[in-house]
Amino acid sequence: MNILIAADYAAPASGNFIGSMMDLGKHLSANGSSISFVFPSSENTTRDGSWTRWLGKEGFRVFLIDMTQSLEDQFLFLRTIITECQIDILHLHFGLFHSLAIHRRDQLPVEIIIHEHMEYPAGCNHVKQSLRYMARSVVYRAKRIRVVSVNKTVDAAYCFARHYYIPNGLSFSRNNQSSLTREQCRSTLGFNADDKIVLFLGWDLYRKGLDIAIKAVNECRKKDPNIILGLIGVGNSDRCRYFIQNRTGISPDVPWIKQLHAGEDMFSYHRAADVYLSASRSEAFSYGLLEAISQNTPIVVSDIAGTRWSMEYNRSYSYPVEDPQKCAGAILDALADNHTDTTNAQEMIEKYSIENWIQRIEQVYTETMPRKKR
Repeated sequence: MNILIAADYAAPASGNFIGSMMDLGKHLSANGSSISFVFPSSENTTRDGSWTRWLGKEGFRVFLIDMTQSLEDQFLFLRTIITECQIDILHLHFGLFHSLAIHRRDQLPVEIIIHEHMEYPAGCNHVKQSLRYMARSVVYRAKRIRVVSVNKTVDAAYCFARHYYIPNGLSFSRNNQSSLTREQCRSTLGFNADDKIVLFLGWDLYRKGLDIAIKAVNECRKKDPNIILGLIGVGNSDRCRYFIQNRTGISPDVPWIKQLHAGEDMFSYHRAADVYLSASRSEAFSYGLLEAISQNTPIVVSDIAGTRWSMEYNRSYSYPVEDPQKCAGAILDALADNHTDTTNAQEMIEKYSIENWIQRIEQVYTETMPRKKR
């Protein structure tokens, strides 16, 4: 099989997604298949030391597309890759080439798989959204497009398409050579020994519940002023600052809100943290939660469908979504976790292992391939 992974991914760090693609690619290559990649051209994908160059050094072909060009030019670019690499399956992530897959399907001589990474949008009408997904699944069926969903509810809504529910797997592959210890990471980030770090990852400020996180930590600090909120991926733009001030009444400049630089060594961030907080209003399947669990870090999780799987972890503390007071209580409970109980982190790692994920993705590829090419 010759697979082309196309993803609208241009983050500065490789993260679990690129790590998973790397692991998948190595597995496929070892079994006689090939895998190529295409991503949008950006500062993050073209810089020295980028994860695209990491993929290239591992022997995979990586193509970068200029997304400012017309749809027709994008189509010609895609067709050239398909022909040049003799692609059998086009696997789309994060919406890249989605429009072409629908509207130019008959001109794409490949099997197509769309990977759905999202949950229902926060605050949406679930009945109406389900109907939208169902209608889309009818189109996918007619266009001979299969769907892989990381969220069980979304998967069920794609009922008319050939669909698969496959939760994400945890990859330990990253574009870095070594990882800092807890003490080294805390020192590098400038934290004191008595600081208690609540780590928060987010990019969609509302969906990820940044306002809930800030209100909750502010409440916690009334009992313990050493509690610090460390933010990764949030940024310090005017939009972000306005969001914080407007929705919480708390200045984004208070010293206990720390903006942390996102990097490749995320596992050391989780070791450095005392609690990992997922305050999401909506979530498909959280890479961050898996990474935190893998480092035996206590987690605090909003009680939503997309993260309920993490309640199996015995250092998981949940609270009702949209309730910062209950979130604060869960954070304080997690901070009091003295790690004396036997942890089931290893069981969670094995359940959501990258090996299990690869096996299931490979099964989808095998089913997708025309019989004459299997």
